[in-house]
Amino acid sequence: MDTIRHLDEAGIIHAGSGRHLAESRAPAYLETPRGRVALIAATGHFYPSGRAGAQRRDTPGNPGVNGLRHHWQFNVEPGQLESLQTIARSLGWNANHGEGVAPAVRESRAAHAFDFLGNSFTTAEGPALQSWVHPEDLEANLQQVRFARNTADRVIVSLHCHDLFGPMGFSGNDRVADYVTQFARACIDNGADAFAGHGPQRPLGIEIYKGKPIFYSLGAFLSQLETVRYLPQASYDQYGLDSSATPYDFARTRYGRNNATTERWEQAFAMCQYSGDDLKALHLYPLELGAGRPMWQRGRPVLATEEAAARVIKKIVMLSEPFGTKITNRNGIGVVEL
Repeated sequence: MDTIRHLDEAGIIHAGSGRHLAESRAPAYLETPRGRVALIAATGHFYPSGRAGAQRRDTPGNPGVNGLRHHWQFNVEPGQLESLQTIARSLGWNANHGEGVAPAVRESRAAHAFDFLGNSFTTAEGPALQSWVHPEDLEANLQQVRFARNTADRVIVSLHCHDLFGPMGFSGNDRVADYVTQFARACIDNGADAFAGHGPQRPLGIEIYKGKPIFYSLGAFLSQLETVRYLPQASYDQYGLDSSATPYDFARTRYGRNNATTERWEQAFAMCQYSGDDLKALHLYPLELGAGRPMWQRGRPVLATEEAAARVIKKIVMLSEPFGTKITNRNGIGVVEL
């Protein structure tokens, strides 16, 4: 609530949080001379206690974020599933977690699917990780997209997400999880003009879906995580730092490896060009956030040099190819023409 108050006092339009669940899902509006822009925001990463709660006739709900719940399914080979079931039996997991399930259903599922330690496993030809949005959260957010479509000239949906899983699971590559693609396309289907993903702190692929842009990650326009003055002890504990450590020690320990490369400090800024309601082109302006500079000077965006711009555009081109998006480097600016 303090964050909301500070944003309101600064005149910054914001969405994705509120006094209760309905408010956190509701669109915010920016009034401009050229038209009205609606923003709907959600996050795939949140503590359960941080997700906003719904109001009832006898309770006011609770403040929090518009947490987009989602489900995971691990595809494993039959022998691997049998190993998990053996482990579960030895721990007594079946006895404590099979209650309420009819024996016939339990037996029919045992050959091809198994729930263990809060995760769902099923047999498949090869290992993979699948995900999808919680149906209730999907429909509730799409309802807000449709509402915004009827009350604004442009509708943008934003999703915060760090889930980068390849076809083989937790491979740490640059492909977003299935539920993100599902949510993004559904938002476009229901009236969004653009989908803006963020979280990985680096730009990812771009998809043009039904003539509308899906930015799977816009990266980090600003990055000032290293200049925080105070941190809770739990943050230091996570990295084995004692009570005498300073925020500088924390930043050096947590971000030191990433700071050794330019990837985190090379980003891109996107501009959409319209003709009426039709998207005509995207322009991607590569940015540099100060790789190699002192800690207190990093994080402020400036237009990239020719060499850095070529690296940024080349990476976005590669990550956009699976979506069939063609990007051209024109004098250091990435251009997508429709």
